[in-house]
Amino acid sequence: MIATAHTTPLRWGIAATGSIAASMCEALRTLPEAEIVAVGSRTQDAADSFARRFGIDRAHGSYEALWADDDVDIVYIASPHSHHRDMTIGALDAGKHVLCEKAFAINAAQAREMVDAALGLAEDTKLMILAPVAREKKGEFLELFADMQAQGYVRFRVDGAVVEAADVPKLKKAEKHDIDVVIDRLKVRPDTEPEARGQLRQDRKSVV
Repeated sequence: MIATAHTTPLRWGIAATGSIAASMCEALRTLPEAEIVAVGSRTQDAADSFARRFGIDRAHGSYEALWADDDVDIVYIASPHSHHRDMTIGALDAGKHVLCEKAFAINAAQAREMVDAALGLAEDTKLMILAPVAREKKGEFLELFADMQAQGYVRFRVDGAVVEAADVPKLKKAEKHDIDVVIDRLKVRPDTEPEARGQLRQDRKSVV
């Protein structure tokens, strides 16, 4: 269950230690329903430095160690997008929820692998959040979106507004749009969830 003001805070693990990860940490610290409990990096020194900067209790010197952290509910993937597929699938396979930064994947083939990984998980606990698939020519991704909507596990926001999934494939391939995609294995999301994510986006912009 996604945490709200009336539930236990959602415990975040940050995967990568660059400027985007830092901006996300600043935003998450403004949300009472979020708690940053761990950070992972390719090196222990980088993880330790980031943890000290943001007061994070646990620093992992590998991403695999972050996936294995039992106190982490959701992982934010902030690495270069060339690593998004492997990191997203690794975290999902470890039973974590995933928020993957843009660009979602290098190409639609990788994106499809990530979607399949999310949809193949146990129905009782797992979901995948992708945010945002943004500011690119959508081209080959539109076919993937059409397949996703047919399965009934998705919700879309285009340029900040919630839209019907059926409208997404109608976007012209030559146009650029900010598209957020929520892939939910349970087919159940709180009605306030899109607005909450929009607020998080605004919080992140305010600290960049």
